[in-house]
This record gives sequence, C-alpha cells and structure tokens, in this order.
Amino acid sequence: MWNPARLSEVLIMLGNMRFKALCCVCLVVLFACTESVSEEATTSLDSGKIWNELLLRYVNDRSFINYKEWKNKPEDLDKLERLVEFFDAAPVDLESKDASTLTFLINAYNAFVIHIILKHYPVDSVQGIPKFFTRKDCRLAGKNFALNEIETMIRQYGDARTHATLSGGSKSAPPIKIDGFSADRLDNQLNEQMQTWLSNRNLNDFDCSDKKLSVSKIFLWYKRDFGKDDRSMIDFLKKFRPDGEWRNKIESGDCRMDFMEFDGSLNDTSVN
Repeated sequence: MWNPARLSEVLIMLGNMRFKALCCVCLVVLFACTESVSEEATTSLDSGKIWNELLLRYVNDRSFINYKEWKNKPEDLDKLERLVEFFDAAPVDLESKDASTLTFLINAYNAFVIHIILKHYPVDSVQGIPKFFTRKDCRLAGKNFALNEIETMIRQYGDARTHATLSGGSKSAPPIKIDGFSADRLDNQLNEQMQTWLSNRNLNDFDCSDKKLSVSKIFLWYKRDFGKDDRSMIDFLKKFRPDGEWRNKIESGDCRMDFMEFDGSLNDTSVN
C-alpha cells in the first residue's frame, strides 16, 4: 500500500546519503589539491635549500669554485642532478615577466653552468667545452635551451643589474652569489650584487690613478643594456659604486673609461 510518509523518509535518507557522498568526494579532491600544492611548495623550497648548501660548501670568498672537490663527492653531484631535474619539471610560465620567473632563470643559469663544467672537468676554461654556451641541453619547464638563450630571456626583462648575477664560469665573470636569489628579496639582491661586482678591483677598477676608469668588458659587450652612450653608462655606475675621487676625475675629463681584458680561464679554486 502506498505510504506518503514512508516515501518521504526514503527520499530524505537518499538525500542524506548523496550529501555525505558529495562531502566525501569534496574532501578527497581538497586533500589531493592541498597535497599537490604542498608537494610543489616543498619541492621548490628544497631546491632552494639544496642550491644554497652546495654554494656555501664549494664557493670561496673570492667566488671561485672548488670543482675538484665537488667532482669527487658523488652525493653532492647527485644533489646537483636533482636540482637540474627540478628546473626541468618545474611548472613555470617562462613567458611571464615576474620576479619569480626571473629568479628561476638566474638560479637555473648559474646551476647549469656549474653542471656542464663538472660533467667535463677537469678543464682550463669553458671555451674548452664544445659549444658550451650554444648547446641546447639545458632543460627548463620541459623544454630545451642553450645557456645563451637563457641569458637572452633574462636580458629581455630590461634590467641591466642582472648582468651582475650571471657567473659564466670564468675568472673575469661577475662573482657568483654564495646564496641563491629569491623572488621576495630580488630587488635588494640585484642592488647588492651590482655593488659586490663593482667593488671587486680584479673585475672593475675605479682607481683612475692611470687616468683610466677600468671596468669589465661586459659593459662593452652589452653596452646597450646599460644606456645609449658612455654618459648613460657612467650614470648607471654611479648608482652602485660608492663616492670616490673617480667621480670628479671622470666629470672633469681627467679620467677616461676603459675596459679590462677578460680572463676566460676557469674560476677554479684548485688552480688559484
């Protein structure tokens, strides 16, 4: 016999079951998403930690690298491999022009330089490694790039300070930062890195005692990045180089701009 009350109870029961099932599904999805985000954040955090630990262990106060010791430490070679794998798997939008992507590219570039050198070590110079800057075996976000291409992507940000961040494995290259770059501190780190680079007299000499302001040849090779002419370049240097007699001499014409010879030999602590 048809019982409206009983039917109502059944419908309520079915509704409750569906609601509970829906809640369970939502919880599972939420947990999965949270776990995914957590894993991604942890992976990114661990990669930064690994990179900083390796730099602190093998880079000295002159920004030279102990490639020999690193080459003989399988566990640290493995850490570098894991870092390279992270750059390959990272879900980064390389077209984005934000601080996070720029930080990713700078750290990746420096890690790839060391990774390639260690694969071919011992070498006297990166020039001894075939197609060092042009071989397309650096993988970022699942795609292959050459070091030159990564450098171009970094330059496209239009921030000349980034030249101070790229250590190309040579004695005359800008000093490698002993701790990696991070997006939340990037602007300050770029300023600090420029100051560190310009304060190194082996890389940039502001003495002017011989009537020459001798700066890195990088300022010549990438002149357009620093301004349209020498005047613009000098204005750029003034932002990051402390006050000194060089300013008065360059303004009076008693000191001219010159570019230092570039030493391309390997920045290797074992031979320096």
